[in-house]
Amino acid sequence: MIEKDAHTLKHKSSDDYYLMSDDKNKDKIFKLIWIQSINVSTPQNFYKALFRDIDKGFYLQQKIFPEELAVCTLGTYYKNDTLLTELPPDGETFEIDIETKKDNLIKKIEQVISNDEYNLTHYYEGKNMTIDYTQDNKRQFCVVIENEKQKVIFPCHVIGTTFYFTSTSMREHIFAQNLNALLYKAAIDKKTRKAMIWLKPGAANNDAAGILRFYGSEVARKKWYSIKNSLRKTSSEVKTFSPIIIDFPVEQALHMTVRGLSFPDQQSGKEKILVFDILKENSSFDFDDIEIIRDESERVQPEGAKKTRTVRAYKTSNTLKIKVPTSKLSHADIKAYVGERNTNIPNMKVTRKYTRKGKNSDIVRVEEGWEAVDISLLPPETSGDKGTRPGEEVQEPEEREPKEAKDAFTLEDFKSMVQYLKNERDVHDFILNGPSSIPLRDAENPDYLYSFREVCDKETNERRQYMSVNFTYKGHHVCVIEIDQTNLPAGCASYGLVVKGGRDFNNDVTAFLKDFVWYKRVFAIRKAVEGKKIQFLSKHHPIGKTEKYYKGWCEELLWRIEHLENSNL
Repeated sequence: MIEKDAHTLKHKSSDDYYLMSDDKNKDKIFKLIWIQSINVSTPQNFYKALFRDIDKGFYLQQKIFPEELAVCTLGTYYKNDTLLTELPPDGETFEIDIETKKDNLIKKIEQVISNDEYNLTHYYEGKNMTIDYTQDNKRQFCVVIENEKQKVIFPCHVIGTTFYFTSTSMREHIFAQNLNALLYKAAIDKKTRKAMIWLKPGAANNDAAGILRFYGSEVARKKWYSIKNSLRKTSSEVKTFSPIIIDFPVEQALHMTVRGLSFPDQQSGKEKILVFDILKENSSFDFDDIEIIRDESERVQPEGAKKTRTVRAYKTSNTLKIKVPTSKLSHADIKAYVGERNTNIPNMKVTRKYTRKGKNSDIVRVEEGWEAVDISLLPPETSGDKGTRPGEEVQEPEEREPKEAKDAFTLEDFKSMVQYLKNERDVHDFILNGPSSIPLRDAENPDYLYSFREVCDKETNERRQYMSVNFTYKGHHVCVIEIDQTNLPAGCASYGLVVKGGRDFNNDVTAFLKDFVWYKRVFAIRKAVEGKKIQFLSKHHPIGKTEKYYKGWCEELLWRIEHLENSNL
């Protein structure tokens, strides 16, 4: 199976759109400042995204499919078409409480946000012409929800990213208005809170809970179909690109962790929050036990397969094109690694079952060779571009807490767990370090406001702590790092640094923690660590806090270390 990280993909247009990857834009830093209208032509339903050169004020638009907005969020920075994780995105983190209704208040952004609050008047004076983006910026729709103290503004694309456009297949069938294309059948028992869904080929496992919500809830299903309906209404003014209306698929009281900007509302005196990204939300479901059924033929390695067949394929570049790909090339899975947004999904029991239709097929092992081809998120055709393979982008949880865990995994839990390493065969030189304080981003500035990655409590500025354990195992030198998770919007796993031969990990641990407090994502931290010839692994916490689970966790850790060189662990 061919897999790509959505964070590393570079965009290339087939028309005259300016791109960050152009030679004239090399090494320039751009900020994503707004998401504009969407292409009304299915299946080419991509947004125009507006970027601004932070140095000279030059603007460019790039085509971005809705599912890509899980990674490309407002206020993020880019260089050479790559997300700059070392620059924290604009905005602050807010905890908000709202109540969504059957029909929420929907307005154009210009009706609720002024230029003094968030400037959407953008134009560029070229040599021969003036390019003005203002009208398209200000006519985009947003959902406005108020509580006693706040007026919260959700641009419609932000809601779409969180609840609807969670994969390429979801986006395709939303605009095709064909929910049944994702599943053969489903059933929800609200009394037992169990659900079953038989997914069709192409539907993503991670979408199962969302698909069941749209299937089982009349409110959610109407909102699903209303997206394309709204596009039909708004596109009467403009034939090619149009604003789009997307509303919440639930009627619930919600608690959210969001990133955005705040300013006082002059009319109501409330705090006004413009949301850039929804980090966490707790919308509920009618089930907490899901059985996912798939055809046996979709299995990567069927049980009882007798033969392994090796085929050669083209290498896959990191270039994402808006071209119709050929159906003659195998597809690539593109993982958009983001934190699990919904706080209820990690606690669900999920089981998978495979139907058996005929004999098991051979195991096919793909070995990449030959020249490289690009990727497209458009549906493939036999007459499609021979140099482009089809891709499917799916939101993949970056860190998912085990569903059985009832409370946070603490540093004391970590300390108790790693003690079992001492008694494992071939483990030597065991040293437990800490707890110690996380480094600060700007320790010299007395007016500096700490983030939640630096402190556990912003009111008391209680410093966040970490621990580490060093040991040797079968020629490997290992350091496992554990960070206190108190009040973190997204929980952490345990992280391991592994090398052959001797190494002092002190500087490596410090560098890792600095990347953590600067909000670098795990994929970027992994890249930085492996650039030092250190192997990196992350491991979820055990599902229980007993000797059985602790010992099992330690045994699996050692197995992964021993087999690290021959895997993608």
